[in-house]
Amino acid sequence: MRRVGIISYGAGNLASVSAAFVRVSAETVVIDSPSNLRTVTHIVLPGVGAYRTAMEILHETKLDIEIKRQSDRGIPILGLCLGMHLLTESGNEFGTTTGLGLIKGRAERFQQSGNIKIPHIGWNTVETKIDATLFEDIESSSCFYFNNSYCCTGIAESNIAATFNYGGSNVAAIENGNIFGVQFHPEKSQAPGLRILSRFLSAKD
Repeated sequence: MRRVGIISYGAGNLASVSAAFVRVSAETVVIDSPSNLRTVTHIVLPGVGAYRTAMEILHETKLDIEIKRQSDRGIPILGLCLGMHLLTESGNEFGTTTGLGLIKGRAERFQQSGNIKIPHIGWNTVETKIDATLFEDIESSSCFYFNNSYCCTGIAESNIAATFNYGGSNVAAIENGNIFGVQFHPEKSQAPGLRILSRFLSAKD
């Protein structure tokens, strides 16, 4: 049984993320202290909240240190929406804030382009790379549910697993060894979203 640690930093969707993982046969536990993080096989950073607030909580609880330690041990880590942003080196929401730095890049607000609305809310198609681990069983151009005003930039091409178009091409998913992130909300994306979570659970096999 895979034991998924869902990091608590004031995010509002812990219950829905947990329920989605239960649907793909995983045990889940909400993590609010470093010691509890040492008992899990996979780590998830959920996706609702503000970059600065989330990083302040991770720093105050010293969870940031333990997440990095577990990353060095090879524990698979998945960031969802805001959680993906936190994996980067910095975010510019409410000023510049240092992130976990588990992948090179940064989180920045969408640049206004044409008639696009910010935040970006709703279903959008995702174009995947053939060798992307999380998308192995998913057809390219599948739809996923988004709700975001910020996106990841400065990500190395080799770490981009999928893209989506919204006022231009944007990063939809990242992969770098045991580090994974998706801009969309798989827990709200029906069958394709559950397949993403299932693939993540297989990342340590």
